[in-house]
Amino acid sequence: MDRPHIYKTNINIVKINFDLENKALKVTLSSNFSIGYIEIYVSKRHIEDPIIVSNARINYIVRKNIVLIKIYGIGKQIYIKIFDRMYDPSPRPQYLEITLLLVFLILLLYILLNILIYNRHLRTKFSKM
Repeated sequence: MDRPHIYKTNINIVKINFDLENKALKVTLSSNFSIGYIEIYVSKRHIEDPIIVSNARINYIVRKNIVLIKIYGIGKQIYIKIFDRMYDPSPRPQYLEITLLLVFLILLLYILLNILIYNRHLRTKFSKM
């Protein structure tokens, strides 16, 4: 890998050093930053919509506020996103989905209560006969 373009995508990245001989990247973060989730990928060319290199293998080690990244493969750009511990990469349900679920549950409860009341009414009606 040639000397790649490195884009800092996080304000907490203080310094990035690239060791061309070892193809390793040393990312230094601010001292008050606690690493939670790291996203790194290598791109084939210098464009805004990157084509991600599928055969590039990336290993990284986290030590306090330093991330050591070792890159295996050929690429032109390296993208790094480092999030703190408060970041949750899993998608959350949207308000519309939650609202629809609540409406469905209320409707189901209404139907079940009506069935229960109707059955009780029928039982009392037939028991008097």
